[in-house]
Amino acid sequence: MNNPPVYNIENEHKLLLQIAQNDGVAFKLVFDHYWDRIYSMALTYLKSPLYAEDAVQEVFVKLWNSRLQLTAVRKFDSYLFIIARNEIISTLRKKIVHAPFYEYLSDELTEEVLAPDQQLDMKEFQTLIDEAIEKLPVQQQRVYKMSRLEGLSQEQISRELDISISTIKGHMTKALQSIRTQLSINSNKPTLLWWLILIAIKK
Repeated sequence: MNNPPVYNIENEHKLLLQIAQNDGVAFKLVFDHYWDRIYSMALTYLKSPLYAEDAVQEVFVKLWNSRLQLTAVRKFDSYLFIIARNEIISTLRKKIVHAPFYEYLSDELTEEVLAPDQQLDMKEFQTLIDEAIEKLPVQQQRVYKMSRLEGLSQEQISRELDISISTIKGHMTKALQSIRTQLSINSNKPTLLWWLILIAIKK
């Protein structure tokens, strides 16, 4: 008769081996142990409980989907927080860069969520982004607005402007580089959230 498995959060290496063997109980123990810390980290940068919860869920989905790799992990907390950092950046990219920035602020970053000084910071971000967009060459600006503000696909932009998809990609790459440069030069508030936004604008 086999002895039942023993679960101990203090023996993290054994827990990871159990998770790699599809042990849902071990996974839930890790999930419960790290949830609050990952959520707090996500909420700090995303400023929205809804986005933070979605990001944390995605972190643990990715952890489970890559569970076979856990046998090689030596420092699990660092491993998990790298996944979380990447997910936060991905969320910022989707919610701030790929959507109208002002709409994001208006809908999600309410006065109840942001302190007055944070509201000013976010308004500054929006103003600087708007100014950077207006400084783009005409065609870059047109492609950027159609993609990021109107939500059109590359195929739709290609048909609308009668230019190739490779040309569109070139315009977007240059536009994002220019916007990122302008933000780096003009911002006088180098907070971590600010740098995450700059990283998000890379793509």
